Amino acid sequence: MAARRCLAHGNLPVTYMSCPICGEPCDWLQNAEPAEDWERMVEVARASQPITDDDRIGLWRLEYALSLGYEVSVAESLAASDADMHQLEALIRAKCPLPLAARIV
Repeated sequence: MAARRCLAHGNLPVTYMSCPICGEPCDWLQNAEPAEDWERMVEVARASQPITDDDRIGLWRLEYALSLGYEVSVAESLAASDADMHQLEALIRAKCPLPLAARIV
């Protein structure tokens, strides 16, 4: 079997080109197995990482777009963009259709 290795976090399945914990590129290991507890290891490491201000802002923007009535995929796109969320809300309150308001901002 094959695996990929993060020097800091061990062997992972081959689907991880970069470490899901630290983001560093993983080395290819042709004759190695992923660590048996790799899923738990990733879960614990992610839970211990501090939430950044950018993470909080992105989550707020996502929740705001969802509260305005957008579907998840559109809300994610709006949250990741530099759209002015308050302008978006103002357009919707002025009876602008959701798709048009998203294109405007």
